[in-house]
Amino acid sequence: ELKNKLVEAASEDRAQSVQRFFKTEAGAYAQNDVFIGVPVPLQRKIAAPYLRLPTDDLQELLHDEIHEFRSVALIILLKRYERAVRKPEKEAVVRFYLQHIDRVNNWDLVDMSADKILGRYAFKDRSYMETIRELADDFSIWKNRVAIVSTLYFIKQGETALTEELAKKFLYHTHDLIHKATGWALRELGKKSPEDLKRFIAQHHEKMPRTTLRYAIERWDKKTRDRYVKPMR
Repeated sequence: ELKNKLVEAASEDRAQSVQRFFKTEAGAYAQNDVFIGVPVPLQRKIAAPYLRLPTDDLQELLHDEIHEFRSVALIILLKRYERAVRKPEKEAVVRFYLQHIDRVNNWDLVDMSADKILGRYAFKDRSYMETIRELADDFSIWKNRVAIVSTLYFIKQGETALTEELAKKFLYHTHDLIHKATGWALRELGKKSPEDLKRFIAQHHEKMPRTTLRYAIERWDKKTRDRYVKPMR
């Protein structure tokens, strides 16, 4: 029923547009991902009556080739986490998320879920920080992105050490999607602790991917940005 409602809301024109945007062509980072063209606000509206969907059905959605089905599964999973009161209930959601982390396999799916589920729980249960580090060590760019995006929750709580640790690890990462995510995390770090960002940039800017550096310092004044970026072009 939920799948049918999503299909009914689909737009072929939008599907073609987002497939180009998300790089689904052969050889690209999201090759073979299939979009049907349902915008996220509409996905949330359609998902709202199905928040009690059985776990087996969530698993089926996550393992579907259609991107919007996986997205809706994560929307429901996030709501389930937010509504959970007891720690075992929250940990069950996190464990399910990690068991199916291979299906969180595009940057929007990572960005809508990693800090709000894994990062939020790991901040409370520090044993899961090691899980984040393991994801950062994986060969999958999606797991790497889950790791760095998870640290956004730590930043919001005023902790920057884990973000800096992973940002150093990713100084030599080869994929642009990790460069962007790392730069984003560093920019957010700078909002909470400008001095920490200044120190990090001063120490590492010569080794940082250009995309990471530009993202990280985009809120700085132009004169300061140019001092770091222009000589490195």
